[in-house]
Amino acid sequence: MRIVLTTGYYDATVSADFILTRRIAFQRFAEELQELGHDVLVVYPFNTSGERVQNGVTYRLVEAAWWARMASFGRSHYELATRTLSIISQFQPDVIHFSGLTLDLNLWLVTRWGVQNDVPIVVQYHGGTAAQHWLRRWVQNGNVRRATRLLFTAREQAAGWGADDKVVEFTEMSSDFRPKPNRQRAGDPVLLCVCQLIAHKDPLTILRAMPLILLQRPNAHLYWAYHAATLLPDMQKFIAENGLADHVTLLGNVPHAAMELLYNGADFFIQASLRDVASIAVLEAMACGVTPILSAIPAFRRLTDEGRIGRLFPVGDAQALAAAVLAGKNGDVRTHFLTHHSYPALARRLAEIYAI
Repeated sequence: MRIVLTTGYYDATVSADFILTRRIAFQRFAEELQELGHDVLVVYPFNTSGERVQNGVTYRLVEAAWWARMASFGRSHYELATRTLSIISQFQPDVIHFSGLTLDLNLWLVTRWGVQNDVPIVVQYHGGTAAQHWLRRWVQNGNVRRATRLLFTAREQAAGWGADDKVVEFTEMSSDFRPKPNRQRAGDPVLLCVCQLIAHKDPLTILRAMPLILLQRPNAHLYWAYHAATLLPDMQKFIAENGLADHVTLLGNVPHAAMELLYNGADFFIQASLRDVASIAVLEAMACGVTPILSAIPAFRRLTDEGRIGRLFPVGDAQALAAAVLAGKNGDVRTHFLTHHSYPALARRLAEIYAI
């Protein structure tokens, strides 16, 4: 099968090296699909055109036409990736995998090309809601109608898109992290949270659970890695007022190169999000075999097979979160990850989806 992986999005502030080393999901999908015997081309919009071969996969960086750049008023995120269609056409794909359900105009170009050339278009959702403005909604409706399959982490995320018959559940990313011995962090148990200190991540619910956990596990310790920190003053205030300074360590920004070791030092990984499309942090923790304790939002329910692996608690319920930690480990996390959410498993699933 000849497969094109592409998107309509690029950020003019990042380099080609960044795209090919940090936006890892497409690269790893491409490598694993090629390992399965498929012929794969990855096409990225960019500010210059070029070609690179990496781990046996060909990547084409494609500059937009001058008028398409002007039409975006200098905002690379909105450039029309017009020249990608000629690259795709030359490759003569059997299927196109487009990343970004809300990249409306670029998806419009690709789905129209797919219909005209009888090539199936599989579209992957990465967040966002169906538009309210009538014109943008009209464009989205046409894109959904022309798409062959729509990939969501959890089926509930497809609400409002009007395409239930096309929805397939598919984990949007994965991790190559592995279990490694590491007992450098003090605590019994060692709890880890890796998420931003922002409202929709609901970090205060995790902190509110700590005094309840400490009643039965007085040596428990929570470590927290984060970038954005709008709620940091609230967190620090709660820690001070509840005597948690010896039991909560705010690590701040931890380089990604150090994250694998950090996950492997934890007994439990905690996340309390009010909503999430998926979570690379959850998947990285599971790749290391760390038991996830997660809020019961649709994405997390699916990642844990409805809590069969790890434990789920109701959104915002600190008492239930504490009880989940105290209940202990649950299921073979690493085996579940390898079977359902690893890159090789996802590539096999993609090949099945493409063939439908």
